[in-house]
Order: sequence, then C-alpha cells, then structure tokens
Amino acid sequence: MAEKIFFHKRIRTLIAYAIISVGVLITFYINIEYFRNAVSHFIESFLSGIGTYLGFSNVIQDTSANMRLEHFPVLIDTMYNSSLIQLLFGHGYYSTFADMPIFQALLDSGIFL
Repeated sequence: MAEKIFFHKRIRTLIAYAIISVGVLITFYINIEYFRNAVSHFIESFLSGIGTYLGFSNVIQDTSANMRLEHFPVLIDTMYNSSLIQLLFGHGYYSTFADMPIFQALLDSGIFL
C-alpha cells in the first residue's frame, strides 16, 4: 500500500515538474526574442529535414546530405583498398574525413575499437 502511495506521489511530482518546465519555456518564448528566434529556427530546420526525408521538399538534398553523398564512395573505396591490418586496427585519427560517425570510428580505430 505504501508503494502505491509513493508511486502516485512520484507521478504527481513529475507532472508538476513538467507543467512548471513547460510554463518556463512558454514564458521564455513569449518574452525573449533571441529564444523565440532560436526555437523558430530549430522547428523550421527540423520540419525541412523531415520534408526532405519524406520527399515533400522541392529541394532534392540539403547541403549536409549532399556532402555525405559525395564522401560515401570515397569512404567505401578507402575501406575496400585497406589492408587487413588497417581494417582491424584502423587508419589513424582523421586519416580520411567522414561525416558519418560510424564510418569515422571504423576508419580511425578499425574493428577493434
């Protein structure tokens, strides 16, 4: 019984914290122009990325995606032409730039991270 009371009290506390946090964010959004601009820019960029991903945008690729697309064949070629030692232990820190964290870690440190 005590656990159930504690659980309900914990949920009420979390709901109160959530309401206070949302209230503070709304107050910041209304009163601080820099915060409002930053949030608006984030939402615009996020929705643009989702639209590009789903094919709703008239832009085929954004700049970052285009860079990844251009680097991908170089990364595959680097991996394909690597020796067994380089595949296992890596090429060294930033030997080839990869804008994809998994490929960058694999190139830098090899399979034995």
